[in-house]
Amino acid sequence: MLVYVDDLILIGHNNTFLQHVVTSLGEIFSLKELNDLHYFLEVEVIPVQQGLFLSQNRYIHDLLTRLNMAGAKVV
Repeated sequence: MLVYVDDLILIGHNNTFLQHVVTSLGEIFSLKELNDLHYFLEVEVIPVQQGLFLSQNRYIHDLLTRLNMAGAKVV
């Protein structure tokens, strides 16, 4: 479980348990379930066979583009 301000991410192997947690939280709080996680806090989440691959490649590319450094030499 990851909580950041008003965002919550639940990840686990037991879907029944995860749904129970979501249902229990929904009885207390107003929730909006967004399903698959792709990008969160500048981290790209990529599903792979072994689990999840976390990458900041997209964030770095966006940052370099914003700073007009996308064509800079790789060091």
